Amino acid sequence: MLTLNISKTDIELLRYERYTYPCQLVQKRLHALYLKATTDLPHQQIAKIVGIHRDTFTRYIHCYNHEGLSGIYQVNYRGNTSELDKHKISLVTHFTENPPLSCTEAIAEIKRLTGLERSPTQVRKWLHKHGFKPMKAGQIPSKADGQKQEKFIEQ
Repeated sequence: MLTLNISKTDIELLRYERYTYPCQLVQKRLHALYLKATTDLPHQQIAKIVGIHRDTFTRYIHCYNHEGLSGIYQVNYRGNTSELDKHKISLVTHFTENPPLSCTEAIAEIKRLTGLERSPTQVRKWLHKHGFKPMKAGQIPSKADGQKQEKFIEQ
């Protein structure tokens, strides 16, 4: 049977931080450990209450027993980074000076400047992430008189 060796001060800390800690994943971990420390519920039932797998719950207990609360607070999720981010400065300055008219044009420019080829969806996401957004073209009335418009602008 896996036991949880937890002090009274840590139980009080768990009681408070299981609702106030900024990261929801850590809140879930703290809540599971708090239930284990304060009740006699079996691991499977605690895991079901918290909404995690029972193996995940046993990992939380092992983590606390080996590393303490500092191990429970660690979130080792890093996310993915794009290859285009290595060329961010040059691409952003180029697209600021020469905005692409379409996603296809942006793909061609990225390939020319960096040698990397990406799908239209990924290029759109990358451009949006760095502050670029698609602009809709305006319409010109078909019966517009150019001389009258110039005269209006001058006056």
